[in-house]
Amino acid sequence: MFNRIYNYVGKYRLYFVLLVLILCILSIFRLITLSFSSNIDLMLPKGSEIARDIHFLQNSNLSDKVVISLKLNDSGLSQRKLIDAADELTRSLHSPYITEIVSNISTSNYLDETTELLNYAPQLITVKQLEKLRKRITPDGVKTALQNIYNQLVLSPGSSFYSSFICSDPLGAKMPILNSLKRLGSALGYKVNIVDGHLISNDGKHLLLILTTSVKITDMKNGRLLFSYLNKRLKQLPEYVTASIVCGHLHSISNEDIMKSDIAVIITIASVLFFLLFIFLFRSIRAVLVFVIPFIGIAISAGICSLFINNLALFVLGLGSVLAGIAIDYGIHVYIAVRTGGNSSENIKKVFKPLSIGALTTIGILASFFYSKIEGYHQLAYFSVIGLSICVLCSVFLLPHFLVDRREVRKFNSIIHSGNNYYHILIIICWTVLIIFSIFYSVRLKMDNDITQFDGSKSEIFKSESSFHKIWGSPNQTAILVVEADSLNEALTLNGLIYSKAINEIGKDDISSIAPLYPSKAVRDKNVKSWLKFWSREEEVRLKSLIRKYSPQFGFSPDAFSPFFKNLYKGTVVKEQIPEFMSDLLKRFIISNKNGYKILSFFPDTQNNVSIMKRICKDFKGGFIVSRKSMSNVLSETIYSEILYMSIIALFVIPILSLLLLRNFIKAFIALIPVFSGFLGILGMFSVFDMKFNIPGIISTVVILGLCIDYGIFMVYKCDSNTNTGTVIAVILSALTTLMGAVGLLFASHPILYYVGFTVVVGIFFGVITAILVVPAFYKLIYRKY
Repeated sequence: MFNRIYNYVGKYRLYFVLLVLILCILSIFRLITLSFSSNIDLMLPKGSEIARDIHFLQNSNLSDKVVISLKLNDSGLSQRKLIDAADELTRSLHSPYITEIVSNISTSNYLDETTELLNYAPQLITVKQLEKLRKRITPDGVKTALQNIYNQLVLSPGSSFYSSFICSDPLGAKMPILNSLKRLGSALGYKVNIVDGHLISNDGKHLLLILTTSVKITDMKNGRLLFSYLNKRLKQLPEYVTASIVCGHLHSISNEDIMKSDIAVIITIASVLFFLLFIFLFRSIRAVLVFVIPFIGIAISAGICSLFINNLALFVLGLGSVLAGIAIDYGIHVYIAVRTGGNSSENIKKVFKPLSIGALTTIGILASFFYSKIEGYHQLAYFSVIGLSICVLCSVFLLPHFLVDRREVRKFNSIIHSGNNYYHILIIICWTVLIIFSIFYSVRLKMDNDITQFDGSKSEIFKSESSFHKIWGSPNQTAILVVEADSLNEALTLNGLIYSKAINEIGKDDISSIAPLYPSKAVRDKNVKSWLKFWSREEEVRLKSLIRKYSPQFGFSPDAFSPFFKNLYKGTVVKEQIPEFMSDLLKRFIISNKNGYKILSFFPDTQNNVSIMKRICKDFKGGFIVSRKSMSNVLSETIYSEILYMSIIALFVIPILSLLLLRNFIKAFIALIPVFSGFLGILGMFSVFDMKFNIPGIISTVVILGLCIDYGIFMVYKCDSNTNTGTVIAVILSALTTLMGAVGLLFASHPILYYVGFTVVVGIFFGVITAILVVPAFYKLIYRKY
């Protein structure tokens, strides 16, 4: 069958070449027109807690803000100049991508809205708060309240905001509402001063603009258009005003730019190294064909994958050079076989068996990614399995027909034939010491569970954010309680239940929630009934009498507090919809979409608080916690889970495939030696260089295991058959080309690609050295022959 297929392809080789080239050109054309994804979701398990949290942050109104900080550079100019420049900039912003601009706050509107909120008191004041108020409706209680009001207005005037509400609330009955409003405002986290309605920094030299955009943080195309528009407008600012932008969109765009730039550098370095290797080592232009096949396979594979994968990840394409280093191995073995024994079907058949065994084990290892819960791993599996399969077929059945049989390659058999038993024992002893050394350092290896490890944004972005936080104060490190339900009232009910439990364990002052300001309809109905029952005719008359009696003692007229009684029953009509005056206040904390409603609450992100809130949420369906510290822990658990899962698969797949294909337990064991060496070498070197292991390292390690088993199988087959197909030099060149494909990753700026490069370089080095020296040594000592 092999001879028939091989000879048939040789007879019509030009047609097959034309077919491959057409597929390659079509694939490249499609890839040029595609938009690739650098979304972190692709690196997280579907349906997991960490994926849910990241998806929430990306699609909530917390990530659609673009903050612009304007700075007055000329100390000789007044603050008015800065405000005028900000107003002019605000008037010029008309992009459809900008849905709202917060540039100033009207004090009068804010006071009016707060007054409306206080008139809403009958629906917000609870039975417990009314009972506390009852204790104040006494002669001593009223006199104490009037004394406090006098002190506030006469002896220590300072809070005009507070004094504007005194007449409408002499006993502080509505003060819990103001306290809840204050706690709600603390969730903003920035330190600002209101000057002429504008948000001004403490030093008076900076002004804050907050833009709401319809562009999602993961929408790179529209994000670029948005920032192109903003940059044009910012260039029109006066010379004495400079601007800096802070938002999550910049990280997404920067990551994509750096990834694309790194990919270009990686491919360039790999291409140059491959070309120089084959031109100067073999001095034959036909050697370039070995180099071309992997990139053709990668291009066609990416094109095929793009047909059924909608959001093909950039990091998958970034691993293309590593895949090229793997795929080129097959071409090298065929090339060396042709140069040592010719391109006849009988000679190519000699190398076909170990090559197909090695390819099947590598593809088997990479196919194990299909069993992962991470979508990015699935893409890598499709991309690599299809690409390697194409490369194997082209290398075995198509490449030999275009190579010339010159038989000029020097034999490297002396490397494994030289030396006696003592030499091989020495090799094994040295290898054992190296393995012990690797194990010693491997146990000290640490995992990187920081979610920011995937952020390869430019340093200027981090510097700008650092400067921003120094000026405006760092946002509070807060965790988020998210409550979701199909309807708003259901979400409000659940939010209130969780809030009432949380304040008993965490404390009311540490939770910023809308629960006290806008509870469910059932709670508001209950509060109104309690309010009406409390303010019976006798209670109202009693309070009026006490105020009239004691007001003259403190210089107040008898009717000074009539607004309180006038509005006593205002706000007792409970409605379903949110009052208009509360919409601006609540929109930050309520998210609505086609899937229902989400209500957000904020609390300090401490391990104790997060543990308490998670425990409470377990009792209620629809509540979950989003915490950066919790994300790190969950990511760590996910990494360990994936390591364990993939390791178990690899531990089964590699030995089973090796045993099935080699059909000998001892030979399979010897072939696995480079696998153990590469794996332990990677873990050991990560620890030696004080680098933490992470997800990119996991992916690369599994790929390296597939390569190392190839080297072991090739060398076992060489030792067992002693055929003259140039196996030793082919293995060396295979490792060298893989290193060439990976060395470009060491120059990558993005951390994901760099860690991949480091893992591949270390793993291949340990694997190939073991395959060339240690595998023959074990084989010699066990079988006493080749």
